[in-house]
Amino acid sequence: MLLSRDKFSQQLKDALIHFHDYAHLQNHPLIEALGICHIGNNADVQGLRRVLLEAIERFKPSDTIPFHASERRAYEILNLRFIEHASPCEIMQELALSPAQYYREQRKALDALTDLLWCQAEHPWRDVEPANRPTEEPITAAIPGGKTEYPYAGYNYERIALKELLAQVMQGIQALAQEHQVALELDPNTEPLVTSTDRTLLRLSVFSVLSHIVLRACGGKLTVTASQEYSHDVIKLAYAGLVSEADNEQIQKLEMARSWLQQLGGHLHLEYGSGNLHHAATHLVAYLRIPICPKTILVIDDDEATLQLFTRYASGQDVQIVSASSGAEGIQLASKMTPALIVLDVMMPSHDGWDVLLTLKHNPDTMHIPVIVCSVLNEPELALSMGASEFLRKPVDRIRFLATIRRW
Repeated sequence: MLLSRDKFSQQLKDALIHFHDYAHLQNHPLIEALGICHIGNNADVQGLRRVLLEAIERFKPSDTIPFHASERRAYEILNLRFIEHASPCEIMQELALSPAQYYREQRKALDALTDLLWCQAEHPWRDVEPANRPTEEPITAAIPGGKTEYPYAGYNYERIALKELLAQVMQGIQALAQEHQVALELDPNTEPLVTSTDRTLLRLSVFSVLSHIVLRACGGKLTVTASQEYSHDVIKLAYAGLVSEADNEQIQKLEMARSWLQQLGGHLHLEYGSGNLHHAATHLVAYLRIPICPKTILVIDDDEATLQLFTRYASGQDVQIVSASSGAEGIQLASKMTPALIVLDVMMPSHDGWDVLLTLKHNPDTMHIPVIVCSVLNEPELALSMGASEFLRKPVDRIRFLATIRRW
Protein backbone atom coordinates (compact mmCIF):
# COMPACT_ATOMS: atom_id res chain seq x y z
CA MET A 1 0.00 0.00 0.00
CA LEU A 2 1.38 3.37 -1.04
CA LEU A 3 1.98 5.92 1.71
CA SER A 4 -0.03 9.13 1.33
CA ARG A 5 1.70 12.47 1.59
CA ASP A 6 -0.35 13.42 4.68
CA LYS A 7 0.64 10.20 6.46
CA PHE A 8 4.27 10.73 5.40
CA SER A 9 4.12 14.29 6.78
CA GLN A 10 2.82 13.01 10.13
CA GLN A 11 5.59 10.41 10.34
CA LEU A 12 8.20 13.03 9.47
CA LYS A 13 7.02 15.40 12.22
CA ASP A 14 6.99 12.53 14.72
CA ALA A 15 10.56 11.56 13.82
CA LEU A 16 11.72 15.18 14.15
CA ILE A 17 10.07 15.58 17.56
CA HIS A 18 11.82 12.42 18.75
CA PHE A 19 15.08 13.10 16.89
CA HIS A 20 17.19 12.52 20.04
CA ASP A 21 15.06 9.61 21.34
CA TYR A 22 16.94 6.52 20.15
CA ALA A 23 14.37 4.04 21.48
CA HIS A 24 11.51 5.84 19.73
CA LEU A 25 13.33 5.95 16.39
CA GLN A 26 14.08 2.21 16.39
CA ASN A 27 11.78 0.58 13.81
CA HIS A 28 10.26 3.99 13.03
CA PRO A 29 8.00 3.75 9.92
CA LEU A 30 9.91 6.59 8.29
CA ILE A 31 12.96 4.30 8.04
CA GLU A 32 10.98 2.02 5.74
CA ALA A 33 9.42 4.94 3.86
CA LEU A 34 12.84 6.42 3.08
CA GLY A 35 14.27 3.06 2.04
CA ILE A 36 17.04 2.84 4.66
CA CYS A 37 15.89 -0.34 6.35
CA HIS A 38 17.53 -3.77 6.70
CA ILE A 39 20.85 -2.32 7.81
CA GLY A 40 20.48 -3.08 11.52
CA ASN A 41 18.74 -1.14 14.30
CA ASN A 42 21.69 1.05 15.24
CA ALA A 43 22.56 1.87 11.64
CA ASP A 44 18.86 2.37 10.82
CA VAL A 45 18.55 5.10 13.43
CA GLN A 46 21.83 6.71 12.37
CA GLY A 47 20.73 6.58 8.74
CA LEU A 48 17.38 8.19 9.54
CA ARG A 49 19.03 10.96 11.56
CA ARG A 50 21.53 11.56 8.78
CA VAL A 51 18.79 11.89 6.13
CA LEU A 52 16.84 14.32 8.33
CA LEU A 53 19.94 16.40 9.06
CA GLU A 54 20.93 16.57 5.40
CA ALA A 55 17.41 17.60 4.43
CA ILE A 56 17.31 20.40 7.02
CA GLU A 57 20.80 21.61 6.04
CA ARG A 58 19.60 22.05 2.44
CA PHE A 59 17.53 25.00 3.71
CA LYS A 60 20.60 26.71 5.16
CA PRO A 61 21.15 30.00 3.31
CA SER A 62 24.45 31.69 2.54
CA ASP A 63 26.50 32.90 5.49
CA THR A 64 26.09 36.42 4.12
CA ILE A 65 22.34 36.37 4.92
CA PRO A 66 21.69 38.16 8.26
CA PHE A 67 20.53 35.95 11.13
CA HIS A 68 17.11 37.61 11.48
CA ALA A 69 16.41 37.78 7.73
CA SER A 70 13.23 36.02 6.58
CA GLU A 71 15.30 33.84 4.22
CA ARG A 72 16.86 32.14 7.27
CA ARG A 73 13.63 31.39 9.14
CA ALA A 74 12.88 27.95 7.73
CA TYR A 75 16.36 26.66 8.46
CA GLU A 76 16.68 28.30 11.88
CA ILE A 77 13.27 27.06 13.04
CA LEU A 78 13.88 23.49 11.89
CA ASN A 79 17.39 23.42 13.31
CA LEU A 80 16.62 25.11 16.63
CA ARG A 81 13.35 23.27 17.30
CA PHE A 82 14.22 19.71 16.30
CA ILE A 83 18.02 19.42 16.26
CA GLU A 84 18.99 21.75 19.11
CA HIS A 85 15.72 20.97 20.92
CA ALA A 86 14.92 24.59 21.78
CA SER A 87 11.42 25.42 23.02
CA PRO A 88 9.00 27.48 20.90
CA CYS A 89 9.32 30.39 23.40
CA GLU A 90 13.12 30.31 23.12
CA ILE A 91 12.92 30.33 19.31
CA MET A 92 10.40 33.19 19.27
CA GLN A 93 12.75 35.23 21.43
CA GLU A 94 15.83 34.23 19.39
CA LEU A 95 14.24 35.08 16.03
CA ALA A 96 12.13 38.01 17.26
CA LEU A 97 8.87 36.37 16.15
CA SER A 98 5.36 36.64 17.54
CA PRO A 99 3.55 33.36 18.37
CA ALA A 100 1.43 33.69 15.22
CA GLN A 101 4.52 34.29 13.07
CA TYR A 102 6.40 31.40 14.66
CA TYR A 103 3.69 28.79 14.15
CA ARG A 104 2.99 30.02 10.62
CA GLU A 105 6.68 29.86 9.71
CA GLN A 106 7.09 26.45 11.36
CA ARG A 107 4.15 25.05 9.38
CA LYS A 108 5.62 26.41 6.15
CA ALA A 109 9.07 25.00 7.00
CA LEU A 110 7.66 21.55 7.82
CA ASP A 111 5.62 21.58 4.62
CA ALA A 112 8.71 22.44 2.57
CA LEU A 113 10.72 19.73 4.34
CA THR A 114 7.94 17.24 3.59
CA ASP A 115 8.09 18.20 -0.09
CA LEU A 116 11.84 17.71 -0.11
CA LEU A 117 11.79 14.22 1.40
CA TRP A 118 8.54 13.15 -0.29
CA CYS A 119 10.22 13.89 -3.60
CA GLN A 120 12.90 11.35 -2.64
CA ALA A 121 10.36 8.53 -2.50
CA GLU A 122 12.74 6.26 -4.39
CA HIS A 123 15.75 6.62 -2.06
CA PRO A 124 19.12 5.66 -3.58
CA TRP A 125 19.65 3.07 -0.83
CA ARG A 126 16.45 1.21 -1.66
CA ASP A 127 16.97 -2.25 -3.19
CA VAL A 128 20.73 -1.99 -2.67
CA GLU A 129 22.46 -4.82 -0.84
CA PRO A 130 23.89 -3.75 2.55
CA ALA A 131 27.44 -4.58 1.46
CA ASN A 132 27.12 -2.17 -1.47
CA ARG A 133 25.61 0.72 0.43
CA PRO A 134 27.71 3.86 0.91
CA THR A 135 29.66 4.25 4.11
CA GLU A 136 28.91 6.96 6.64
CA GLU A 137 32.07 8.88 5.66
CA PRO A 138 31.27 11.20 2.74
CA ILE A 139 33.50 11.29 -0.30
CA THR A 140 34.91 14.78 -0.80
CA ALA A 141 36.98 14.46 -3.96
CA ALA A 142 35.58 14.73 -7.45
CA ILE A 143 35.42 11.50 -9.44
CA PRO A 144 35.58 12.11 -13.21
CA GLY A 145 32.45 10.78 -14.86
CA GLY A 146 31.11 9.64 -11.51
CA LYS A 147 29.49 11.09 -8.42
CA THR A 148 30.76 13.67 -5.99
CA GLU A 149 29.26 13.73 -2.49
CA TYR A 150 29.50 16.57 -0.02
CA PRO A 151 28.40 16.49 3.62
CA TYR A 152 25.10 18.11 4.54
CA ALA A 153 24.84 21.56 2.93
CA GLY A 154 26.76 20.57 -0.18
CA TYR A 155 25.55 19.26 -3.50
CA ASN A 156 25.74 15.71 -4.85
CA TYR A 157 26.74 16.08 -8.49
CA GLU A 158 26.17 12.96 -10.56
CA ARG A 159 25.35 11.97 -14.12
CA ILE A 160 21.57 11.80 -14.52
CA ALA A 161 19.46 10.42 -17.37
CA LEU A 162 16.91 13.22 -17.71
CA LYS A 163 14.21 11.17 -19.44
CA GLU A 164 14.24 8.55 -16.67
CA LEU A 165 14.17 11.19 -13.94
CA LEU A 166 11.22 12.97 -15.56
CA ALA A 167 9.32 9.68 -15.87
CA GLN A 168 9.87 8.97 -12.16
CA VAL A 169 8.69 12.42 -11.08
CA MET A 170 5.63 12.18 -13.32
CA GLN A 171 4.76 8.83 -11.82
CA GLY A 172 4.97 10.34 -8.35
CA ILE A 173 2.53 13.12 -9.23
CA GLN A 174 0.14 10.93 -11.27
CA ALA A 175 -2.47 10.64 -8.51
CA LEU A 176 -2.65 14.42 -8.09
CA ALA A 177 -2.97 14.86 -11.87
CA GLN A 178 -5.83 12.35 -12.04
CA GLU A 179 -7.59 14.14 -9.19
CA HIS A 180 -7.46 17.38 -11.20
CA GLN A 181 -8.27 15.57 -14.48
CA VAL A 182 -4.95 16.51 -16.03
CA ALA A 183 -3.43 14.11 -18.56
CA LEU A 184 0.35 13.82 -18.15
CA GLU A 185 2.47 12.88 -21.16
CA LEU A 186 6.22 12.47 -21.59
CA ASP A 187 6.93 13.57 -25.14
CA PRO A 188 8.13 10.47 -27.03
CA ASN A 189 10.56 12.70 -28.95
CA THR A 190 12.35 13.71 -25.75
CA GLU A 191 16.09 13.44 -26.28
CA PRO A 192 17.98 10.83 -24.16
CA LEU A 193 20.06 13.51 -22.46
CA VAL A 194 22.48 12.93 -19.59
CA THR A 195 23.13 15.94 -17.38
CA SER A 196 25.48 16.50 -14.44
CA THR A 197 23.77 18.08 -11.43
CA ASP A 198 22.30 17.40 -7.99
CA ARG A 199 19.58 14.75 -8.38
CA THR A 200 17.59 15.72 -5.29
CA LEU A 201 17.39 19.44 -6.06
CA LEU A 202 16.52 18.79 -9.70
CA ARG A 203 13.80 16.26 -8.83
CA LEU A 204 12.39 18.60 -6.22
CA SER A 205 12.37 21.53 -8.66
CA VAL A 206 10.55 19.54 -11.36
CA PHE A 207 8.13 18.10 -8.79
CA SER A 208 7.31 21.56 -7.40
CA VAL A 209 6.69 23.16 -10.79
CA LEU A 210 4.64 20.18 -12.02
CA SER A 211 2.47 20.25 -8.89
CA HIS A 212 2.09 24.03 -9.23
CA ILE A 213 0.72 23.64 -12.76
CA VAL A 214 -1.52 20.68 -11.90
CA LEU A 215 -3.04 22.47 -8.89
CA ARG A 216 -3.92 25.46 -11.11
CA ALA A 217 -5.16 23.34 -13.99
CA CYS A 218 -8.76 22.88 -15.07
CA GLY A 219 -8.48 19.59 -16.91
CA GLY A 220 -6.39 19.58 -20.07
CA LYS A 221 -3.05 18.04 -21.03
CA LEU A 222 0.45 18.61 -19.64
CA THR A 223 3.33 17.55 -21.88
CA VAL A 224 6.86 17.14 -20.54
CA THR A 225 9.95 17.16 -22.72
CA ALA A 226 13.70 17.72 -22.46
CA SER A 227 16.12 19.19 -24.96
CA GLN A 228 19.51 20.87 -25.14
CA GLU A 229 20.02 24.54 -25.99
CA TYR A 230 23.51 26.00 -26.11
CA SER A 231 25.02 25.57 -22.62
CA HIS A 232 21.84 24.38 -20.90
CA ASP A 233 19.62 21.34 -20.66
CA VAL A 234 16.01 22.51 -20.85
CA ILE A 235 12.99 20.80 -19.28
CA LYS A 236 9.77 22.09 -20.80
CA LEU A 237 6.41 21.65 -19.05
CA ALA A 238 3.68 22.69 -21.49
CA TYR A 239 0.07 22.79 -20.27
CA ALA A 240 -2.73 23.27 -22.80
CA GLY A 241 -5.86 24.36 -20.97
CA LEU A 242 -7.22 26.94 -18.58
CA VAL A 243 -5.19 27.76 -15.48
CA SER A 244 -6.64 29.48 -12.43
CA GLU A 245 -5.12 32.28 -10.39
CA ALA A 246 -2.30 31.07 -8.16
CA ASP A 247 -2.84 31.25 -4.40
CA ASN A 248 -0.09 32.15 -1.90
CA GLU A 249 0.88 28.53 -1.23
CA GLN A 250 1.23 27.77 -4.95
CA ILE A 251 3.32 30.91 -5.44
CA GLN A 252 5.56 29.88 -2.53
CA LYS A 253 6.15 26.42 -4.06
CA LEU A 254 7.08 28.07 -7.35
CA GLU A 255 9.52 30.43 -5.66
CA MET A 256 11.13 27.53 -3.82
CA ALA A 257 11.60 25.72 -7.13
CA ARG A 258 13.14 28.88 -8.56
CA SER A 259 15.49 29.10 -5.57
CA TRP A 260 16.57 25.45 -5.90
CA LEU A 261 17.26 25.87 -9.61
CA GLN A 262 19.34 28.97 -8.89
CA GLN A 263 21.42 26.91 -6.46
CA LEU A 264 22.18 24.62 -9.40
CA GLY A 265 23.15 27.58 -11.56
CA GLY A 266 19.90 27.32 -13.52
CA HIS A 267 16.70 29.34 -13.73
CA LEU A 268 12.94 29.06 -14.18
CA HIS A 269 10.90 30.92 -16.80
CA LEU A 270 7.10 30.93 -17.22
CA GLU A 271 5.11 31.88 -20.32
CA TYR A 272 1.37 32.45 -20.45
CA GLY A 273 -0.98 32.60 -23.44
CA SER A 274 -2.88 35.31 -21.61
CA GLY A 275 -3.03 36.31 -17.98
CA ASN A 276 -0.17 35.73 -15.54
CA LEU A 277 0.76 34.24 -12.17
CA HIS A 278 -1.88 36.28 -10.34
CA HIS A 279 -4.66 35.96 -12.94
CA ALA A 280 -6.33 33.15 -14.84
CA ALA A 281 -4.68 32.25 -18.16
CA THR A 282 -5.40 30.20 -21.27
CA HIS A 283 -2.24 28.06 -21.13
CA LEU A 284 1.06 27.86 -19.29
CA VAL A 285 4.56 26.76 -20.32
CA ALA A 286 7.37 26.42 -17.76
CA TYR A 287 11.04 26.18 -18.78
CA LEU A 288 13.55 24.79 -16.30
CA ARG A 289 17.10 25.44 -17.51
CA ILE A 290 20.08 23.63 -15.96
CA PRO A 291 23.75 24.24 -16.87
CA ILE A 292 25.17 21.29 -18.78
CA CYS A 293 28.08 21.13 -16.33
CA PRO A 294 29.36 23.14 -13.35
CA LYS A 295 31.41 26.25 -14.12
CA THR A 296 35.13 25.46 -14.39
CA ILE A 297 37.58 27.74 -12.58
CA LEU A 298 41.32 27.49 -13.21
CA VAL A 299 43.47 28.39 -10.19
CA ILE A 300 47.14 29.13 -11.00
CA ASP A 301 49.28 29.15 -7.86
CA ASP A 302 52.58 27.49 -6.93
CA ASP A 303 51.49 27.11 -3.30
CA GLU A 304 49.90 23.68 -2.80
CA ALA A 305 48.21 24.77 0.42
CA THR A 306 46.42 27.61 -1.40
CA LEU A 307 45.26 25.26 -4.17
CA GLN A 308 43.84 22.86 -1.58
CA LEU A 309 42.23 25.71 0.35
CA PHE A 310 40.40 27.12 -2.69
CA THR A 311 39.28 23.60 -3.66
CA ARG A 312 37.77 23.17 -0.19
CA TYR A 313 36.11 26.58 -0.43
CA ALA A 314 34.41 25.51 -3.68
CA SER A 315 33.24 22.12 -2.34
CA GLY A 316 29.49 21.81 -2.71
CA GLN A 317 29.21 24.83 -5.02
CA ASP A 318 28.22 24.73 -8.68
CA VAL A 319 31.86 25.10 -9.76
CA GLN A 320 34.73 22.77 -10.58
CA ILE A 321 38.24 23.79 -9.53
CA VAL A 322 41.14 22.84 -11.80
CA SER A 323 44.59 23.72 -10.46
CA ALA A 324 47.93 24.55 -12.05
CA SER A 325 51.08 24.77 -9.92
CA SER A 326 53.09 26.93 -12.32
CA GLY A 327 52.57 29.78 -14.75
CA ALA A 328 53.55 27.66 -17.76
CA GLU A 329 51.10 24.91 -16.81
CA GLY A 330 48.39 27.49 -16.24
CA ILE A 331 48.85 29.05 -19.68
CA GLN A 332 48.69 25.61 -21.30
CA LEU A 333 45.56 24.59 -19.41
CA ALA A 334 43.82 27.89 -20.10
CA SER A 335 44.27 27.43 -23.87
CA LYS A 336 43.29 23.78 -23.75
CA MET A 337 40.16 23.89 -21.59
CA THR A 338 38.92 27.52 -21.84
CA PRO A 339 37.71 27.87 -18.22
CA ALA A 340 34.94 30.26 -17.24
CA LEU A 341 37.29 32.08 -14.85
CA ILE A 342 40.98 32.16 -13.86
CA VAL A 343 42.29 32.92 -10.35
CA LEU A 344 45.96 33.91 -10.68
CA ASP A 345 48.74 34.25 -8.10
CA VAL A 346 51.55 36.76 -8.73
CA MET A 347 54.62 35.52 -6.86
CA MET A 348 55.61 32.36 -8.77
CA PRO A 349 59.03 31.22 -10.06
CA SER A 350 59.94 31.30 -13.79
CA HIS A 351 56.66 32.81 -15.02
CA ASP A 352 55.32 35.23 -12.43
CA GLY A 353 51.66 36.25 -12.42
CA TRP A 354 52.24 39.47 -14.38
CA ASP A 355 53.90 37.53 -17.22
CA VAL A 356 51.07 34.99 -17.20
CA LEU A 357 48.42 37.74 -17.26
CA LEU A 358 50.05 39.46 -20.25
CA THR A 359 50.32 36.15 -22.10
CA LEU A 360 46.67 35.30 -21.45
CA LYS A 361 45.44 38.73 -22.54
CA HIS A 362 47.47 38.68 -25.78
CA ASN A 363 46.31 35.19 -26.79
CA PRO A 364 43.11 35.24 -28.91
CA ASP A 365 42.07 31.90 -27.36
CA THR A 366 42.23 33.18 -23.78
CA MET A 367 41.96 36.97 -23.91
CA HIS A 368 38.18 36.86 -23.24
CA ILE A 369 38.51 34.80 -20.01
CA PRO A 370 38.07 36.91 -16.84
CA VAL A 371 41.17 36.82 -14.62
CA ILE A 372 41.15 37.53 -10.89
CA VAL A 373 44.61 38.36 -9.58
CA CYS A 374 44.99 36.98 -6.07
CA SER A 375 48.15 37.98 -4.22
CA VAL A 376 49.71 39.15 -0.96
CA LEU A 377 51.06 42.10 -2.96
CA ASN A 378 48.61 44.97 -2.70
CA GLU A 379 48.61 46.01 -6.37
CA PRO A 380 44.96 46.26 -7.47
CA GLU A 381 45.53 49.23 -9.81
CA LEU A 382 48.40 47.49 -11.61
CA ALA A 383 46.38 44.28 -11.96
CA LEU A 384 43.37 46.08 -13.43
CA SER A 385 45.52 48.16 -15.79
CA MET A 386 47.08 44.96 -17.17
CA GLY A 387 43.71 43.42 -17.98
CA ALA A 388 42.63 41.67 -14.77
CA SER A 389 38.89 41.76 -14.05
CA GLU A 390 39.27 41.93 -10.28
CA PHE A 391 41.86 41.84 -7.51
CA LEU A 392 41.81 39.76 -4.30
CA ARG A 393 44.26 40.45 -1.49
CA LYS A 394 45.55 37.35 0.33
CA PRO A 395 44.72 35.87 2.73
CA VAL A 396 41.20 35.16 1.37
CA ASP A 397 38.40 33.69 3.47
CA ARG A 398 35.68 31.44 2.07
CA ILE A 399 32.93 34.07 1.98
CA ARG A 400 35.05 36.56 0.02
CA PHE A 401 36.31 33.86 -2.35
CA LEU A 402 32.82 32.56 -3.18
CA ALA A 403 31.32 36.04 -3.45
CA THR A 404 34.04 37.06 -5.92
CA ILE A 405 33.86 34.02 -8.20
CA ARG A 406 30.04 34.25 -8.33
CA ARG A 407 30.30 37.68 -9.95
CA TRP A 408 31.94 36.16 -13.02
